[in-house]
Amino acid sequence: MSLEGETQGSDKWLALRSSRLTASAFSNACGFWRGGRNELWEEKLGLAEPFAGNEATEWGSGKEDEAVAAYKNLTGADVSHMLFRVLSPDEAELWLGASPDGLIAAPGAADVDPATGVPPGVLEIKCPWNKGDPVGAKPYPRAPWYYVPQVQGLMAVFDRQWCDLFCYTVEHGSAIYRVERDPEYWAMMYRALSDFWWQHVVPGKHAIAAGEDPERFRPSETHALTDELKRRSREISNAAQMRRYTARDTRGSG
Repeated sequence: MSLEGETQGSDKWLALRSSRLTASAFSNACGFWRGGRNELWEEKLGLAEPFAGNEATEWGSGKEDEAVAAYKNLTGADVSHMLFRVLSPDEAELWLGASPDGLIAAPGAADVDPATGVPPGVLEIKCPWNKGDPVGAKPYPRAPWYYVPQVQGLMAVFDRQWCDLFCYTVEHGSAIYRVERDPEYWAMMYRALSDFWWQHVVPGKHAIAAGEDPERFRPSETHALTDELKRRSREISNAAQMRRYTARDTRGSG
């Protein structure tokens, strides 16, 4: 089964993700949210239905093509769709993967932009739900710190040096937050992700397969590195460069 070239939302794409830890779940696996590690563990063991989306995710999915078109026209960048990739073809790394909203290159660029020397990046789109009022949503004042595990994971999996987190709104413009790759952060987060997978998910699956109760492998609410990862996430968020665009610019580029 190929792990690349899969379209988001396809049956094959969903199957590839269901048996792996993917970037959108990294913050939960690291203990950023109350109950997140337990919910994710239950999903991966088949003890709970996987998250099937809600109004917020439906809104984001419905606006994604619009947002990609806006980003491309605002920046002049080429954006290619969509790969699912694992961290490494090595069998020991097949448990971890990611699927970004786009892979970015400047027009005509290969390994780097010939004009600027900047290597290609990765795109992650956010269309805020704004507590049920998405039309009234405004771009974030800064890159949300709780997305840092996801974007650092995307950069690690796709070997990109930066991620543009693009916040797209319908009536109040848009913003691009340039997040730089941080190998030290990734190394620390990888430890937390690996512990979650190999100390809790895998032995829990083995227990179920053997007809045993997996409860003894249930993870704690947080990991030993959770607080430090949150602190570093805020630092990375605060360091991200932001470019704001008016509603006219954003609409006019669609």
